[in-house]
Amino acid sequence: MYVLTMVLLTPIARHNLMSKVSCYLRTLRREWEVTQDEVAFLVGKGDRNRVSDVERGKARPNVREILAYALIFGFPARDIFPAFYDGLEEAVMRNAYKLDQQLEGNASLKALRKRKLLSEMLARATGKKANPLDL
Repeated sequence: MYVLTMVLLTPIARHNLMSKVSCYLRTLRREWEVTQDEVAFLVGKGDRNRVSDVERGKARPNVREILAYALIFGFPARDIFPAFYDGLEEAVMRNAYKLDQQLEGNASLKALRKRKLLSEMLARATGKKANPLDL
């Protein structure tokens, strides 16, 4: 059963079950038998060395590359770059908590609106539905 399950999973899902790597770009590229030069061409900027650096974690992908890789391989950025995404999500949520603390006690409509956004951010990050009664 285990072997059958592993075969039916996507390359990213197979790797997620086995280990937590920082980037699945190389896995996807190899799965589709695309060269680093070809990926760089599809992205429209850079060269194979840039693709290699991103694959090996020597360089962080820029916004253009992240969006291009998602378009090329059909996976969301969080699946292609899980470690990068997790680190960014953690930093953003830390800042959201700080902003929420700054807004505490402010009953203005703007502050309430901002706190609702922050609550929805937390709900998305934790996978929990926001309580509509919370403001």
